[in-house]
Amino acid sequence: ANTEQKVALLVFISNDDSNFLSVGASGNYTVDWGDGVVENGIAFNNVNHNYNFSTYDPTNSTLTTDGFKQAIVIITPQAGQNLTSIGLTGRHPSSNGLNHYTQPIVEAYVSCPNATTLTFISGEVALRKTSYINLINTGTITSFNTLLQNLTGLQKVDIGKTAAITSTNSMFAGCFSLTEITVSSDTNFSNNGSASSMFGSCYSLMTVPLFDTGNVGNMNFMFQDCRSLITVPLFNTRSVTTIANMFRDCRSLITVPLFNTVNILTMSDVFVNCYS
Repeated sequence: ANTEQKVALLVFISNDDSNFLSVGASGNYTVDWGDGVVENGIAFNNVNHNYNFSTYDPTNSTLTTDGFKQAIVIITPQAGQNLTSIGLTGRHPSSNGLNHYTQPIVEAYVSCPNATTLTFISGEVALRKTSYINLINTGTITSFNTLLQNLTGLQKVDIGKTAAITSTNSMFAGCFSLTEITVSSDTNFSNNGSASSMFGSCYSLMTVPLFDTGNVGNMNFMFQDCRSLITVPLFNTRSVTTIANMFRDCRSLITVPLFNTVNILTMSDVFVNCYS
């Protein structure tokens, strides 16, 4: 529920040596790794875990058709503490020799009413296996810039209760596999001032939901290289001043609504390479 302080992660355990998982939070927190081990963590410090494919779930009750076993990880605050930040891009100490280290997280459900920081991306650790993220409650976070950028395996995102979001630049940029985004009535985009490159290079996205863009001033490159995009809803563009390259390289785009262009000053290259 969006009133809970809890993060739930579905992880895949493979029959190799890549079953390292590292998570962090603040304040002090507890991690139930889903294999009988429960561990307490100190704020701003990661806790690390390694799953053994052979000994975990010996009856294979969680085995998937493609050969993975599954565990559910639960992160909660300790008594008297609040989850103010969540980080899912820590590096397990035993994985330092691995190139392009990937956390084995497949799904993430995040409800943190007191959150000020969520980290899904980093320079050296990736969430390439993550296909679904449910942002149930993102607390007081107002900037969604680059929040889910370059999560290349991400297919679906649900966005729930938010503070008044002020910017969404490159929020989904580089999410090559993303096909579905849903926003709830509790998602507050009313203060969003900039959506530059918000969906850039979302190759698989065919459409997007209608959300509040009444205060957005910058839509430059908003849908650049959305190769499967067919159409978009009638966004409120009353405050937009620039849409340069907005639909650049949208090679499948068939139609767009009649946007309000009364305040738009720059429309350069807005439909470059829109072959369809």
